[in-house]
Amino acid sequence: MPTRPIAPVDSGSAILVRDWISAQGRDEAQDHHAADHRDLVELAERAAADAEKLLSIARRPLRRTQVKVEALAAVGGKTPLRVGGEGGCAGR
Repeated sequence: MPTRPIAPVDSGSAILVRDWISAQGRDEAQDHHAADHRDLVELAERAAADAEKLLSIARRPLRRTQVKVEALAAVGGKTPLRVGGEGGCAGR
């Protein structure tokens, strides 16, 4: 691509068309990349927040089950979580 000088910026210097277009394209690409990066960061933060909510929801029934198992074990009851012996799921 031929390079032609355009209006001088200050005394003795000129911006070349090719350099100006190249710098403008580079700036636009960097702006676009930064916007994409911000979008990805925002998406990752939302995914992490959603994962924390799901984890807390999943822990509730686990805690309830653990309390029931401990209560049954305290009175000598058989639970499906005990492996082996009578009444356990390993004997099925």
